[in-house]
Amino acid sequence: MLDRFHVIRWFATGLVAVRRDIQRHQREGITTVFDPQVFKARFLLLRRGDQLQDHEQKRLETLFEAHRCLKAG
Repeated sequence: MLDRFHVIRWFATGLVAVRRDIQRHQREGITTVFDPQVFKARFLLLRRGDQLQDHEQKRLETLFEAHRCLKAG
């Protein structure tokens, strides 16, 4: 039997793992090892969708377009 707490906990753990994986891959043109936009969005990614304000939703959409695996994660 699954309860809500554990499902959300497992989802958040997976999302954090994907975010960290993206941050650790250095891409051409970026001098830092991590993408600052992904790092700054770490708490925003864990928020409930129905609790997001318009500017936060737009920020997430921009982030998802740049990193499609975050949206799928």
